[in-house]
Amino acid sequence: MSIEGVIREEAQKIAAELKGRAPELQEEYLEAKARADNLKAQFDAANVALERVADFKPNIEGLYQCPSCWVKQNQQASMIRRQIENKDDSFRCSRCGHITKI
Repeated sequence: MSIEGVIREEAQKIAAELKGRAPELQEEYLEAKARADNLKAQFDAANVALERVADFKPNIEGLYQCPSCWVKQNQQASMIRRQIENKDDSFRCSRCGHITKI
C-alpha cells in the first residue's frame, strides 16, 4: 500500500471512531444543555427575586399566599393552615409544599 493509502486508511479509522462516539456525545450534550437551561432559569429567578418580593401580597381575598411560589416562580398559590397539637401553627403551600411556621 502507498504512503497516501496508509494515511487515508488512518483517517478513515479516526473518522469511524469519532462517528462511533456520536450517540454518547449527543446524550452528554443534551444532559449538559438541560443542566444549562436549569441554571439559567435559577439565575434569572435570582435576579428578579427582589423585584418580585416588592410586589408580593401575603393575603389575597382571605387566602394566605405562598412566598416561595411567588418569589421563585411569580405564581400565586394559596397556603393551607396546619395545626398540630402542642406545636406552633404552620401553613403549607398547596402547590409546592413550602411550609411557613407561625
